[in-house]
Amino acid sequence: MPLHTGFPTIVAISLAICVGATLATPPVEDRVLVRFYTQVAPWGFWRKVMDKAMKTGQLSLQDAGAQLQEKVNDAMALFFAVPFQLALLLAGMAFVFHDWLKLGFFGAVVGMCGVGLYFFWYKGLKCPEVCQAEDEAHRRRYGEGFEVEESDGVGAALDVTA
Repeated sequence: MPLHTGFPTIVAISLAICVGATLATPPVEDRVLVRFYTQVAPWGFWRKVMDKAMKTGQLSLQDAGAQLQEKVNDAMALFFAVPFQLALLLAGMAFVFHDWLKLGFFGAVVGMCGVGLYFFWYKGLKCPEVCQAEDEAHRRRYGEGFEVEESDGVGAALDVTA
């Protein structure tokens, strides 16, 4: 099957299966959605769930404001992160092809975007002590259902199935 017909066919079949599975399964309970939202604070259209979390007292106005500020910082960082990644890729290609002028240009873009990422993303990251305190607060609030698995102290996996 040629690519110009095969790719759209695969996308259409995948979309149909996703929609079918969504309609065939029951919706997730509100308590699970609220718990997921308070633990993860995802991007997207979660306003109804956020309102329920605030109404039930699982999310304070101050926490919601902090989450919004973090999302704004992340959005600002995207304007630096995407060109950073692209310039990093193209700088590597320029190095392989010995195109030193382009390597210098893309290296400069990487440097400038790196500075932007430092101020808009890296400086806004929480220190490990704050992350541990938040994890402990979630454990106290949610009990045994909140599991944190540390992987070399780098990250954590959240279990929101309970």
